[in-house]
Amino acid sequence: MERKFCAAFSRHGIFHCNHEMALPLKTTSFDTVHVSTGKASAVNLRSNCDMDIKSKGIIDVLSEANARILFDALDAIDGPKIITWDPALIKQFNLVTTTEQLKQHKVVSMLQLDLSPRVPQVEHNHVVYILSTSNASVINKLIACLKHAQSINDNRQHHALIVPEASFMIRDTLRQNREASSVLKTLESLPLRLFPLYSDFLTLLMDNLPSKLLLDNDWTELQKCASAVRQLELLVGCLPNLRCKGKWAAQVVEIVKKMRIQDEAEAVSQHSDFQISDIILIDRWIDPLTPLLIQLTYAGLVDEIFDMGPTGNIKVSKVKSANDSVDAASEISLHDPLFEMIRDLHIKDVGKKIAETLGTLRDERARLRENPPTDSLAESKVFVRRLLDMQGSEKHADTHTMIAERLMRFIRDDLRYSTFPKLAIDILQGEYGDRVIPQIENLILEAYDPLIVLRFIALQCMVAGGFKIATISAYERLFIQSYGGYYISLWIKLQITGLLWERHGKIKCEYAPFDFQTSCHRMSCFVDEEHSAYGTTAYPYSGYIPLIARHIEIGVRNSWRDWTTILSDDHLTVDRGTHSIIFIIGGITQAELACLRKTRFSNKLLIVSSAVMTVFPTMNIIQWYCMMENLHDVCRQENEENGQFPQKLSFIGKMHGYDGRTQEMYENIIRKVEQLMDDMTRQLISNATNEEDVEVEVKMLFGKLVDSPKNATSTNFKKNLCSMQIISGSFDATVTAIDASSSSVTYQESITSSCSSPFQQITIKEDKTNEEIEKKGESAENSASFDIVTFRGFVR
Repeated sequence: MERKFCAAFSRHGIFHCNHEMALPLKTTSFDTVHVSTGKASAVNLRSNCDMDIKSKGIIDVLSEANARILFDALDAIDGPKIITWDPALIKQFNLVTTTEQLKQHKVVSMLQLDLSPRVPQVEHNHVVYILSTSNASVINKLIACLKHAQSINDNRQHHALIVPEASFMIRDTLRQNREASSVLKTLESLPLRLFPLYSDFLTLLMDNLPSKLLLDNDWTELQKCASAVRQLELLVGCLPNLRCKGKWAAQVVEIVKKMRIQDEAEAVSQHSDFQISDIILIDRWIDPLTPLLIQLTYAGLVDEIFDMGPTGNIKVSKVKSANDSVDAASEISLHDPLFEMIRDLHIKDVGKKIAETLGTLRDERARLRENPPTDSLAESKVFVRRLLDMQGSEKHADTHTMIAERLMRFIRDDLRYSTFPKLAIDILQGEYGDRVIPQIENLILEAYDPLIVLRFIALQCMVAGGFKIATISAYERLFIQSYGGYYISLWIKLQITGLLWERHGKIKCEYAPFDFQTSCHRMSCFVDEEHSAYGTTAYPYSGYIPLIARHIEIGVRNSWRDWTTILSDDHLTVDRGTHSIIFIIGGITQAELACLRKTRFSNKLLIVSSAVMTVFPTMNIIQWYCMMENLHDVCRQENEENGQFPQKLSFIGKMHGYDGRTQEMYENIIRKVEQLMDDMTRQLISNATNEEDVEVEVKMLFGKLVDSPKNATSTNFKKNLCSMQIISGSFDATVTAIDASSSSVTYQESITSSCSSPFQQITIKEDKTNEEIEKKGESAENSASFDIVTFRGFVR
């Protein structure tokens, strides 16, 4: 049983094998964080060299405060203990502590919380579950673990630490489950809210804040932001000035004011190293447009194309070619000095900077070769240290050269993507008005990535101040006929959030439509080439200054005249020893970070945001909701037909007894079928004339993937998915069950088809005889009215 438990954890590829004690080894690589797999189930936390925290001051103090909160919670549990981590928190805690530090606080082993409820018996008295509130299924997993502990009469004490706080809903859920609550000894909050990502940037890792505010109207997210502001205030001895702009920011300031009154008796930390003079809060809805633009800085493009994780790293597998053998879990750390130099550069200037760095390193190596050390021990130590530093710098240069080459290869291979920056700027400058843009129309007809398409449609809508009914109807009709009903909920929810709207439309939003033209003209967001050189706030976006950066620039210039300000009674003097903190509620892009770093403050600047994003986060969250809702319906209907899992599936698609591999398989199937349908549509449309309708018959073989007579007939399946409208210029996706002999596709080319594409409604009836199947196959092959694309697959 224990062997199965360990194997289940090691499948995730984040554990290290240690037979005596399941603790990971220390990571020693500066560039690539390699995570080993093995028999035991230990979580690999970062080493001391993974973080880029060089400066002394507020970042160091905050890191120490976070570690102290964690260690105090662990020390309150006396005796050896094992930590069971929520997988979503592992990378976040890489920013807080190290494995060696946890050992000092009697942590003897670390595991990952998974569907398996069994915690192996090792030398410990306590099991500590560290969980997040971002995923509702985590509490169900905790309950499963606690129930299992009760069933085997586990005499160990079980504790739960919830990050950042144990809400009433969580406490009530556990209280209602008597079996679980009888085993759980303590349930406490672990108030870790701010995580240092760079030496001048903190993140709350709250990616879904805008969607919760705009879709769910959940204002508790602002309470979390206010708690983070209050945590910053308690780090220093004096209260800073509070300045805010925007509805969300004003609400956060009101909450902070109430917290100040409640915490008057609470002692504040006295750190003479730094003081905070101002906390400047501005919300994302002041400028929802800029995240829709294509980022042009090095860090921005890396984040958009390769997806930086919560720790600011990228996976090696996304950079290396498919032929290279790499560990799927290994990552490239982007916290080296060279990245700090080039992260804010325009992509066109990155190659030049790397070449200059390599030239400097070559000169340094030549000087070392010409001046070898003497017999002096001190000179030898200096020589070795310089040599090691130079080798590290060369390794960093090689890494970023590889990443830059991979970026350019991606843009070269995707001819469409290379045109997107110009398209975005043309839309931003009002070249198209509110009429249908031919390039967007072509992207829709080619069934290009729907998020990219919606990104440009929403951008045009905000620039134009809304669409007239003819334009939005044309876009909607094209969108539905190319992507089907599966994505229509994404379209509707974008309208609800206010990112897409019709002038004088019936859908009323919580917030007034964004008036870009007025704001842009009043704030002078476009500047000429002379004022968009390197070192200016217009440089990252090639002549455009984001509205958030512009508001802050003008605020600094006119002493925050147009901002709501709560002055501090401490009357701090603003000098180079103090900090100003900019807090963006709702997320910020890497390119906007580059703009804010160029803003001229009279003191030091620290930037805080709820998250780092690549596009307005509501779009990604809504797409995830759509996928999970569809997956939930498919899984539930199949399970009911098969007589399995009579319980209702949870929203996340998992439940007790539900195998996580099944969900992963469903997601892979949907992704594969969608990709095949997209490729097929692009090919057929490119070959067709403008007046010709394109019809496609999709053939799928259902049956067991074995050489058996049972393959000759298919089984009854009925999946009530979204049907596609048959509109001129679109394709009619129909499905026919065929015999293996009538298909030209081999089993090696087949796809797993236990879950169908969300683009179509599938109804497959059992064929009575092989003769009928052969006739159907011959009829399809002889048809000349449409193209035929055949898929084969199997069901379990």
